[in-house]
Amino acid sequence: MLLAARHKAMKELKKRLPYIEDGVLLSKLVAYSSKLAHSCVEKAGMLGFVKMRQLDVDEDRKLGLIPFFVCGTLGTTACCSFDNVAELSEVCSRENVWLHLDAAYAGNALICPEFRFLINGIQNVTSINFNPNKWLLVNFDCSLLWISDKNLLTSSMTVDPLYLQHKHDDKTVDLRHWGIPLSRRFRALKIWFVLRTYGIEGLQDQIHQHIKLARLFETYVKNDARFEILGKVTMGLVCFRLKGPNSLTAKLLHMINESGKLHMVPALLSEIYVIRFAICSQNARDEDVEFAWKIVSNEASSLLMERENIENGICTEKVGDGDQKNPDIDDVFPDFDDEIIFDQQKSNLHRARLRRSLFMRMVSDPKCYNTKVLKALCVDKKRTRSTPSENSTELDYDK
Repeated sequence: MLLAARHKAMKELKKRLPYIEDGVLLSKLVAYSSKLAHSCVEKAGMLGFVKMRQLDVDEDRKLGLIPFFVCGTLGTTACCSFDNVAELSEVCSRENVWLHLDAAYAGNALICPEFRFLINGIQNVTSINFNPNKWLLVNFDCSLLWISDKNLLTSSMTVDPLYLQHKHDDKTVDLRHWGIPLSRRFRALKIWFVLRTYGIEGLQDQIHQHIKLARLFETYVKNDARFEILGKVTMGLVCFRLKGPNSLTAKLLHMINESGKLHMVPALLSEIYVIRFAICSQNARDEDVEFAWKIVSNEASSLLMERENIENGICTEKVGDGDQKNPDIDDVFPDFDDEIIFDQQKSNLHRARLRRSLFMRMVSDPKCYNTKVLKALCVDKKRTRSTPSENSTELDYDK
């Protein structure tokens, strides 16, 4: 969708500004998403050679950037939060900006009438997608896309050499113009079989069952004073943590996964480390949730007891020839310090910025990809280093 939105924006800009080169216009385009949008949104920006922002639009407009694409999210991966579709729709419609809704997970729940309030204001949305393989009993991979005007997509993807042309354009949809691949699998058949086998009521029951199980787990967590829940449980996901520093929850998750009985993944919500308990199995039942909670509770008890013993100086460890000392809690949990967790997060973000920077510079800065220019710059750099002077300046490739 981002590539199609970029094509639309560039086409409109070239009409208004025909004297400006494509590379200059492209370097001004900027897309937006929430901080909890899926990683594929950022990757789309990298592949589309456009800036991807999680910042206020006004600041970028002051810098001369051109907003062209907004990705809203219904049910974020981290915590299943929801963007306000009505507000986004109003702003994007007023500013002539492409609004895409990523409803990969929670969009499946829209088959249940009680959840359709989540898409109030959808009438001005340009495109929306969701993945039946995430929650509608369809095996991977399967993604459904709706777009308000198919020409917005096909005009950006059409490549029509003579050997691919035919006379049946008016009789069928030629899906080779709907995406990057020329050929594609027959994914529609498995959706058809699921719909025929379960029907709308069967699929609704599946959604309701998973939400019921998530709320059962939520009840277990709320009844244990050692834990807390972050965010509202609306779908089949519960985000919870041990009260205390992030390192405590990180260590707990490590112990749970190492047990081999249960597997969960973490998320950072406003710099708070949480564990994600997601109901995924088609055959999950109440006893499965109870089993999972017992593992969480038992591992938490072991962790907190170990922590208490260390703080009270009860635990000892051998040092040298029979000598003993009381271990420090940081020595026992060295890989789960709060600072380490955030340093890793900052390091990942820094690497991502460097990758985005390289992609962006390749569009507007020829020294990044033109071998002749690179060679000339390298020679000049060597000369500068060999004959330094007070007025000489060295090229900084990191800027």
